[in-house]
Amino acid sequence: MNYLEYQEKIKAGLVLGDGARAYTIEKVTSENTYLRGAPDGQRQRTRNDNGSLRIIPTTIILDIMKAVQEGKIGLVDIFRNHRAKNNLPTLFSFLGLDYDPFILGYDSTFYKICEYLSSGRLVTQPKATSASDVEEEKKGLSLPKPFLLLAGISGTGKTRWVQERKHPEKDNCRLIPVRPDWHEPSDLLGYISRISGNAVFIPTSFLDFLITAWRDVWAAESSLYPSSEAVSDMVPHWLCLDEMNLAPVEQYFADYLSVLELREWKEGRYFCPPLLRFDTGDTEAIRTALGIETTDPMWTAFVAARGIPLPPNLVVVGTVNMDETTHGFSRKVLDRALTIEFDAVDFGIFGGTPNASRAETVPWTGLLAATSSEDVEIDPEARMAVIGMLESWNGILDGTPFRIAYRTINEGILIAASLAEKPIEERLDWISMTKLLPRLEGDEDKLGMDREGRETSFLDDVAADWANRLGSFWDGSRAKRKIDFMKSRLKRSGYTSFWP
Repeated sequence: MNYLEYQEKIKAGLVLGDGARAYTIEKVTSENTYLRGAPDGQRQRTRNDNGSLRIIPTTIILDIMKAVQEGKIGLVDIFRNHRAKNNLPTLFSFLGLDYDPFILGYDSTFYKICEYLSSGRLVTQPKATSASDVEEEKKGLSLPKPFLLLAGISGTGKTRWVQERKHPEKDNCRLIPVRPDWHEPSDLLGYISRISGNAVFIPTSFLDFLITAWRDVWAAESSLYPSSEAVSDMVPHWLCLDEMNLAPVEQYFADYLSVLELREWKEGRYFCPPLLRFDTGDTEAIRTALGIETTDPMWTAFVAARGIPLPPNLVVVGTVNMDETTHGFSRKVLDRALTIEFDAVDFGIFGGTPNASRAETVPWTGLLAATSSEDVEIDPEARMAVIGMLESWNGILDGTPFRIAYRTINEGILIAASLAEKPIEERLDWISMTKLLPRLEGDEDKLGMDREGRETSFLDDVAADWANRLGSFWDGSRAKRKIDFMKSRLKRSGYTSFWP
């Protein structure tokens, strides 16, 4: 791209982004491009009625855009954090450009301009979605984690619940039965076969559905790094791994569990490393097996990203039964999931006695465009209530493997923020059931009994603490019912766990 082409597209008055991070083009010359920030929209939150002025040498933009057009870099490579996280040299060093490294601080602005020049359409980068940003009817109902474990005895409707998420006009639900012989990620992500002498990729239903989800993302915003605003236009895609623990989850699901924690929403955009990585020489075999055209812009984006990432609209749901045919879950898996119990049986559905205590099974309906508790709005009282509960948990369980760390603290706050319309006590109840109690399991000794004459267990200590925190809500809470069940089981058999 030369200066005349640039000047033709980047004109005074053009607004890139919106809200606090919007910039308006004020003037373009062969030397500099002048951009004006939104009033009072800077990170420092200082008073500036006119907005800050950002002056960027035009030649830098042209050089970066040239590298994008020639395929030397992808748009995501413009971001400093992305390059640092992947141990890549700085952008100027990589391209051999002799500019002051300080200007790399304008990476988000470079991104906005280059994406606009590449697509020919306006691109917005609003701040990460919080409970106050979503549609009114979905306020506070956005999933804080796209990985659910549905636990309960067989026949309580776990699989049916996923099937009921089906959109009337979209292929947004997929049921994949887990096989007992799955022991490696290729059982889900496919593999390269060279038996014929040529590289042939063997795809899977999981991977096919991953592409289906990305098609929906692409329809909302043609980018592997969509804005949080675009999430509201996406249909959640529900992938059910039926009887998930018939095989060892840590083995066949290892790649997903790792990449799940590397997703992030940064400056209002979604970033995720590849789940299926393209190795040298295998790319064409994968494309052919997936039935994607060479000229498909989404495929071009996958190639630039060196693989297929997790789409931001994908929710993986594992249905779980615990019996002699299944495997248990390590805390590595439980830390990364939201565990939801399906235990209420309502005979009233069939004309019998209604179950008055049958509570809302899953409160979340949408998708939360945030992976960090710093990116959501939560009232100070709720935040301190969550922190207090989690600190007390670690105090009670000090010296045991049941303590929690940073991931659970972060997700506890995300859960509380995602349920903003509910009372604090109910939010704490959901945190206890989805993130804390599933961790507890063991015999009397492991759970703190019979040590120096001690007759009560850690379950008793936790129950006493939560009864104080939840007040009158405690007697009807899910946590109390579950702890009572676990205590009774421990007394009866000398062993207990969250799982029925």
